[in-house]
Amino acid sequence: MKNKPLQSLKYFLSRYVLRKKFLIGQDDKFGSLFKFKIEDDVGRGIYKRGKYEEELSDYIEHFVGFEDGDIALDIGANIGWYSVLLHKVMPESAKIYAFEPDPLNFSLLSENLKLNGADNVIPVNYALSDKHEIKKLYQYTNKNLGRHSLLDINGADYVEVETLVLDQFLNENDVDFRKIKFAKIDIEGYEYFALLGALELLNYVTCIISEFIPAHMTKGGVESSLLLDLLKNKQYIPHVIEDGKLRVVSSRELSMTNGCDLVWLKN
Repeated sequence: MKNKPLQSLKYFLSRYVLRKKFLIGQDDKFGSLFKFKIEDDVGRGIYKRGKYEEELSDYIEHFVGFEDGDIALDIGANIGWYSVLLHKVMPESAKIYAFEPDPLNFSLLSENLKLNGADNVIPVNYALSDKHEIKKLYQYTNKNLGRHSLLDINGADYVEVETLVLDQFLNENDVDFRKIKFAKIDIEGYEYFALLGALELLNYVTCIISEFIPAHMTKGGVESSLLLDLLKNKQYIPHVIEDGKLRVVSSRELSMTNGCDLVWLKN
């Protein structure tokens, strides 16, 4: 267990005295290493506390129930926390596809996979959408590099990225849809369009964890109900994690939330 005051002091000295641009954090449970840009919130949390999104991470580790040959998808992989976690908790025969369009994040993701010997994680430097095209990835500030979005919600700065259609990508790479056990998707309000390009996949994958922030979607001109209806029509039931246990969440609750992480289980 990390000494939080000591780690905070080390972080302060590294950032403001030594003026380092990057640090490497380590998680407490598996000893996984994560290089990150020093201002970034995700890496900073790992560095100081040795953990990240505990409830979701524990659920994936203990309750998804992976088997030999299973496949997982990490959509919006950022610096690789969930890709490395999946590498640790899935059988050696498993395969993980990690999609990350941002150039800096993808570079760090690739480095972190090497740092952790995650050879069964395949990094893919593309965004996902319902069509193949070049789009603007609107960039958030350096303090949270996981907040970039294909929706125009972050201001004027952007990089152009190429999008893939997930069903097409999986078919072209001869991926057996029946083996895809799990998907995590966190792409700042653009989840609806990515999953619209994955309608075949949604007939198979049994567990999806998604971020759901209606305000991001609304600001980007997308009705949040579109995402909910798409998944419900594919026979998924939304849950939230409370005290380590799943609870079905109602449509009324979802209409009132400012944001939450949802575990979608196939009915």
